[in-house]
Amino acid sequence: MLPEVLCIAFGIIVLIRWIIYRKYNYWQRRGIECVTATFPYGSLEKCFLIEKTIGETLAEFYRNTNGKQLVGFYSPFEPMLLIKDPELIKLILVKEFNNFHDNGFVMSKDVDPLLGNNPFSIRGLQEWKHVRGIHTPTQSLARIKNFIPNLAKVAENFVKYLCNKNGEPVEMKTTSRYFTVDSVAICAFGIESDSFFDGNSSLKEYTNGELFGTSSEGNCACLSALFLPPIIDKIFRWRTMSKKVERFFIEMVKTIINHRKNNCIERNDLIQHLMVLDDKANLEQSKRFTDSELAAHCMTFFIDGVETSSSFLTFTLFEIAANIDIQNKLRNEIKSIIKDENVINMDYDKLCSLNYLDSVLSESLRKYPLVNFLSRICIRETTINGLNIQPGIKLFIPTLGLHMDPEYYPQPEKFLPERFSNENRTKLNKFVYLPFGEGPRICLGYKFALTQVKMAIVTLLLNFHLDLPAEDKGKTSLEFDANSLFLVTAKGDVNIVFKSIK
Repeated sequence: MLPEVLCIAFGIIVLIRWIIYRKYNYWQRRGIECVTATFPYGSLEKCFLIEKTIGETLAEFYRNTNGKQLVGFYSPFEPMLLIKDPELIKLILVKEFNNFHDNGFVMSKDVDPLLGNNPFSIRGLQEWKHVRGIHTPTQSLARIKNFIPNLAKVAENFVKYLCNKNGEPVEMKTTSRYFTVDSVAICAFGIESDSFFDGNSSLKEYTNGELFGTSSEGNCACLSALFLPPIIDKIFRWRTMSKKVERFFIEMVKTIINHRKNNCIERNDLIQHLMVLDDKANLEQSKRFTDSELAAHCMTFFIDGVETSSSFLTFTLFEIAANIDIQNKLRNEIKSIIKDENVINMDYDKLCSLNYLDSVLSESLRKYPLVNFLSRICIRETTINGLNIQPGIKLFIPTLGLHMDPEYYPQPEKFLPERFSNENRTKLNKFVYLPFGEGPRICLGYKFALTQVKMAIVTLLLNFHLDLPAEDKGKTSLEFDANSLFLVTAKGDVNIVFKSIK
């Protein structure tokens, strides 16, 4: 009996090794240079061991394969492809979109309904178009212009909060999040969260660090969604956010909607837009939103407006504090436009006229892209650059690698807003600058994010001089937190001193 068991075990081991060998030689057999792979991590050991973010790992592949347009690498079980050439990136994101319309981030609606119903992870061209169509009106220029007074009010609270700190160092990852939580709360949901002064703010409490956070389960969910077969997700049922957050969002949205219906309240915001669509579906006797779908649509706005924008603001304020000449130039531009030094009178056109601020923000997004890679799934057999790509193959675009390539951006480690002056911007190939993606799946929320961060920076620079604390003097860059694999955040605390200039 024992010899038979040993023979079976040996046979299974040999079979597994043969399968792995075949998988890990997929690109070599097709004549494509590839990154070395070892089981069980494939080429992604540093990601799975939480030593580097996914974007940093792909940027390393990008740097180490100079001169190649396409580079193969391996997840634990599948071959994947890194796209380095700007023209090929354009082909995938725009010209051949119908062959690559699905995002490579695959999240089950059953396991994680709030993220599974997000346009970012929706699969299937028609369903994606339907869901994106729901969100497009919420990001219209007219609606964003209407958000300006609310953003100005939250920015004024930001100033009051910092004045109470009396020049002591302020940790910006947390504080920037207060601003973005309150901005989204009032602009999307019509509620005043008051994160700066209310220690018991429920929206702040329930979502702090739990959306694409640094938990082990959240990281497992992200790695599984990108790099592991769907069966793994079905077995382990990892979630990017807890059921507690899911329940909170569902109940919050239901409460807001019921309150508005019972009191005949109408506002020009996301919730009202969803209510109108739901009422229309009811009249037409078509499918109405489920509670989870309503919450998922709200969560989409929340992730775009809170998770990414808070990191965007943190990275940008650090660079402004670390580069005094840039700060002074930026403040002078702002004062030349806003002569009465009162952001309550700010309007969208004034924000858009701040050209140097645009350059500063563009450079911040170059150096610290918030989603520092893009992924797509091949939907139907396609030939790219002479390579036949089979359906199901995932392709990755190394945004961080492109943004830090000295061929496109000399001295990429330096913060140089002049790269994005009006004159220089026209010379730039837009497919080597992808902070919000490109093509039909470009991030819908980027206009709101830019408006939100602009309002914060304008208000802060009119009221404060920003500096780094003594222990951080001479620091020129922030590192990415490896525990935040997907939506990047800065490693450790980011402290800034705000000195009143009034």
